[in-house]
Amino acid sequence: GVVSDVPFERLRDPDRVLVFEEDRLCSKRQVQSLTELGYRGVISLEPFAPQIQALSVTELVDSLKVSVEYLTTR
Repeated sequence: GVVSDVPFERLRDPDRVLVFEEDRLCSKRQVQSLTELGYRGVISLEPFAPQIQALSVTELVDSLKVSVEYLTTR
């Protein structure tokens, strides 16, 4: 997900965070569309932002759980 106010054409890997409601890329809608069309494969989260990489293991696990829960609930 992306929450940065950087214009879309200037977004880079360090702007990518976990997916939450504030996501400008509408990742949840993309995941829902894929699954509604029958996709059952792997969906990759790629949060490259430095603030995600700086989380402790416990904080990361907790944040991932919240993000996945957000993505998988209607």
